[in-house]
Amino acid sequence: PRVMTVPLMILAFLSIIGGLIGLPESLGGRNWFSKFLEPVIEAHHSSHLSSRTEYGLIFLSVIIALIGIYLAYLFYLRKPELAKRTAQRFPRVYKILYNKYYVDEAYNLIFVQPTLNFGTFLAEYDLKIIDGAVNGSAFITRNTSAFSGIFDLKIIDGIVNFIAWFLKQKSFIFRKVQTGAIQNYALAIIIGLLIFITLTLFL
Repeated sequence: PRVMTVPLMILAFLSIIGGLIGLPESLGGRNWFSKFLEPVIEAHHSSHLSSRTEYGLIFLSVIIALIGIYLAYLFYLRKPELAKRTAQRFPRVYKILYNKYYVDEAYNLIFVQPTLNFGTFLAEYDLKIIDGAVNGSAFITRNTSAFSGIFDLKIIDGIVNFIAWFLKQKSFIFRKVQTGAIQNYALAIIIGLLIFITLTLFL
């Protein structure tokens, strides 16, 4: 299917470009890739391999690739039963190769699972500690404010209202004194003076 072939075509095209960029000088190339990496790997022109060594490595890599292609053709096209017999004969090797040297399992064990565990821990910490503290603070605030509202309504307002009621009920005496008529005030002053003089003379 295209989901497999298209990525392989892209990778093949990029491999051709990579090969041209990294073509050895013995084959007429400039090896731009090596020059590009010089600042990173501190490569020196004096460390280049000889043409004979480069040709030998090229030949060896081509031979290995051809052997791999032939084995794939032999095992999966010409004699498919051969792959099954080989797997039965070398079960450990087959298991290691089938599981891709357990790279995915190691990656999952070293990186993925610890990351997931740490993320789960952070989520639990946020849920239980952070959110718990916020929710607890909100709960305390709500209940404190409710108590404060009741205290303010029943106690503070009750005292103020009681004082107002008491003064209102008992102020009728003072209301009668405060008539606003000057002759009443003058009469009260005279009566007060007479009482004062009488008390002074007889006591």
